[in-house]
Amino acid sequence: MIFVGGIHGVGKTCFCGKVAKELGINTYSAGKLISEEENNNSRKDKRVDDIDGNKNYLLEAINKISDNEYLLDGHFCLLDKEGHIQRVPMRVFEDIKPQAIIILTEAPDIITNRLYARDGVEHNSMHIEEFQKEEIAYATEVASKLGIECLVYDSSDDLTLDIEVIKDIQENKKLGGVEL
Repeated sequence: MIFVGGIHGVGKTCFCGKVAKELGINTYSAGKLISEEENNNSRKDKRVDDIDGNKNYLLEAINKISDNEYLLDGHFCLLDKEGHIQRVPMRVFEDIKPQAIIILTEAPDIITNRLYARDGVEHNSMHIEEFQKEEIAYATEVASKLGIECLVYDSSDDLTLDIEVIKDIQENKKLGGVEL
């Protein structure tokens, strides 16, 4: 599994959809898996009531996935009930065992506009920028701790390059005797 991270509105769903179509692999959203597992809808303001408690729902859902090779889109940081940036506990990533991490980034103003268009909620561009920096910093830290590759891409980068990188990750994992 390759974990595709980035803050809300960065384009993870779009990116994963294009990669899945091009490579013929499945893609899953951590948020949707958690919501389905707890039979609850996520909040439109993107705030999470129990960041730590969602881990069990995610692990249960991942255990039901029969694929060995897929993309999982999710977050390294989330907004708590008060809107403060909180890191997802390291043990979540230790437990889900990604083979590699791809982080998507985008200009804060573009993200702000996307979130407003999608959810009708206004966000401060400076807070979005801070949120994105923390997402990247923590993803890099997680990758280092897990001993895996972490690639950071701008969402507007050429998808062809991203697909080639994912193919390389797949090939390296298969050659090393480990399936994604």
